[in-house]
Amino acid sequence: MPYKLEDHFLSGKSPRIFFLSSLLPGFTLIELLVVMTILGVLFGITIIAINPVNNIASAHDAVVLTDIVAVSKSATVYAVDKGYYPGGSYAVAGSELSTNGDLTALPTPPGLEYSYTYVASPLGCSTLTRDCSAFVLYADLKSLKYAAHPRFMYDSTKGRTCLTDISSTHCP
Repeated sequence: MPYKLEDHFLSGKSPRIFFLSSLLPGFTLIELLVVMTILGVLFGITIIAINPVNNIASAHDAVVLTDIVAVSKSATVYAVDKGYYPGGSYAVAGSELSTNGDLTALPTPPGLEYSYTYVASPLGCSTLTRDCSAFVLYADLKSLKYAAHPRFMYDSTKGRTCLTDISSTHCP
């Protein structure tokens, strides 16, 4: 038998109770707030667990590692061909490597917070004087994975890459 509004009023029940309990099916405000609070806490825990800032930094660090290895290999090939390493800054040495054909394009750092540092030695050597006998190429990494040793470096005197602390200028 269908429910009639008249039957409810005739039963002696208050209209207020009738409208809250019968005509408004769904959730109360408290129930909605509890569910939203639980969802907010779960969302916060998920964001902390994923740590998107560190994931982006890890991706940028991978680009930095690849770039430093590519440029250092190109500089080593250049030195085998010419008998000396290119001198100057990262841009100058990279331009020389590109012009010589050892490097197709000079890699650029993946973000504004990254920079590549190229230091030829002995200090003051240049490509023009052809007296650069070694170089170091490094960048500082940003992800938490490299917090203990945040500097990735190629040292031509050692012929290898290494992870060092910020103050190091050569591989150990």
